[in-house]
Amino acid sequence: MIFWNGKTYIGFDRTLGHHTLLGVVLGLCLLSTGAWAGDSPTGSAGNAFRYTLSDGIDASVGKDGSLKFFYDAFSGPLLLGRLDPLTDSRRRRGKSSPVHSGIFLSREGQIGGQRGFSSRADDDSDGLVDEDPLDGLDNDGDGAIDEDFAAISDAMTVVHLSQGSGYAQLEFMQWAGPRLQGALFLDFAAAHQLNGVTTPYYHLESTGDAWREVDVISRQHDLAGRSHTSSATAFVVRSVNPGSSANLSTPSALHPVGPGAAIWLGVLVLDQSLETFDRAKQRPKLAGHLLSLPLTENSLATVICTASSWLQLNRLLLDAMAVYTGVTDPVSGHKAHWIVSPLCSRCRLEKTIDLSISQDNEGTLSLRFALQPGFSGLMDPDLFILDGRPLGAPTEILWKPQNGHAEAVSWDLITPDQLGSRPGSQNDLYGSLGAVSGHEAQGILYFQFSNPAEKDHTWLKAGTTLNLAGTWLDGRGFLTQGQVIVPADNRLPEATTDSNEAKVRSGKVRLALAASLLEGWPNPFQDQIQIKFVVPSSVREAFEWSADKPLPDSLDLSAPVDWSGGQPSVSVKVYSINGQELVSLQQGTLGEGNYTVTWNGTDSFGRKVASGTYFCKLQMDSWSVTRRLVFLR
Repeated sequence: MIFWNGKTYIGFDRTLGHHTLLGVVLGLCLLSTGAWAGDSPTGSAGNAFRYTLSDGIDASVGKDGSLKFFYDAFSGPLLLGRLDPLTDSRRRRGKSSPVHSGIFLSREGQIGGQRGFSSRADDDSDGLVDEDPLDGLDNDGDGAIDEDFAAISDAMTVVHLSQGSGYAQLEFMQWAGPRLQGALFLDFAAAHQLNGVTTPYYHLESTGDAWREVDVISRQHDLAGRSHTSSATAFVVRSVNPGSSANLSTPSALHPVGPGAAIWLGVLVLDQSLETFDRAKQRPKLAGHLLSLPLTENSLATVICTASSWLQLNRLLLDAMAVYTGVTDPVSGHKAHWIVSPLCSRCRLEKTIDLSISQDNEGTLSLRFALQPGFSGLMDPDLFILDGRPLGAPTEILWKPQNGHAEAVSWDLITPDQLGSRPGSQNDLYGSLGAVSGHEAQGILYFQFSNPAEKDHTWLKAGTTLNLAGTWLDGRGFLTQGQVIVPADNRLPEATTDSNEAKVRSGKVRLALAASLLEGWPNPFQDQIQIKFVVPSSVREAFEWSADKPLPDSLDLSAPVDWSGGQPSVSVKVYSINGQELVSLQQGTLGEGNYTVTWNGTDSFGRKVASGTYFCKLQMDSWSVTRRLVFLR
């Protein structure tokens, strides 16, 4: 291995006629192999370098520019990539020039590879940036080798090939971390020796299903927390493990896809503008299992993504497009590609959502998440693992806002055959569920898993606490706990007005505190707001339930509520939108009756709060109900 100008040159084979001394020195590298000193690629073998992707997938890059994707649960490769020969031997009458190749490793920020908005982006101080690509050549004719190139990503492998006057510059890039780890970025340029006669292609061959051209959609949060939708045209394929026993035709609880059963792959041309993507010479060709990317002297930026669910594939492909788009300096107008933008600040600080678990007599399993303002409901419905058991795809998803009507969307396991006929909600799931996609949503989000064949789940005992692992739609994982509650009496439980739901002690029935017990007027307000609350005298007055849901005979609606101390401990508090307690308006034990407190828009220190949304919470023993308040200064 030889270090040259701060970069790692793994191997280079070049004739002595061009930069003779450099060829002799770098030619020695063919006798050795090496590994990048960073986190990834993880190593080399025979001049093939490996990237560790998500979901147990590795990608191998060869010194000839070949590419292989492997999944540890599969017996063979998922994907094979190869470059067309760089010369048209038929036009050369059987004569072919030798192929010379070099492979280089670099990473973002390395000396000689500064880029973007870095003060050292012009490494050689000649007024130009990135004019000498990492290929072992003096491209700008200043006598220096690779002194001003773009080192992109946390691990960048460059393969440079030449044959006669034809060449190929193949750059493979990966960012570390769970958000983008499943994506391998490609930035390819090539030209045949007989330029203009034919177009060189880079071929990606799927070993699973045939490639399909589809629209991908993803709902995300920007840095300020606002929800927005991105879309693009991509090529996707699903590879199924022939050795898996999972039932992929039954998308219900305990018939999961399961680890190692199937994996999604997607390919996206990152610049989808009319000047590039739709031009005939740069339009990818699709022929069954073979996807061919046309290459020219202008680099073609592409990404290959792997994911264990359809929605994660959509998200990752469009995250990759945002990385390529980069950012623009609003002052200078200078644009820099290949910039990874941070996640929504509120998502990064997000806490675990309240969860409860139930199963009805028909075997339907329900995960019930209580959303409060500041939290997000953007979870991947196909990747829940309950007590170590993957649940597969839910059959129905229900959103019940605190103030509003329930919204439901059907869901099932997405297969390649369905992609061309899916309704938009199957890609933009949370766009069909209204406000649940924002950070201001308040209500209950249900995921229903229908499994009539598995009614007797001995592990789903009332009162048991189970672990649930899941994945946010932006790729972050989460782990939470939920208690198994009394089996639901109907298939679609009615949502409640608050996350703190308990059983009525007389009858053990799941009921929610009535929203009518807490009111505020005027709302919005400027000077002060009158907050009226009720300590109820009976079960009928205290709780609410669905009119079409039969109540058990054991429940006496006229009976008084069985408060823990004879009378309830009552508190009325105001919270900020971030969940911070600002002021307590009432604290103590109260008898039944109507009460009023006043809030003048100040915190517990008497300081005036800013205009905005706040929340008033009435707590009575273990039950509570919340109202949204809007303060205008």
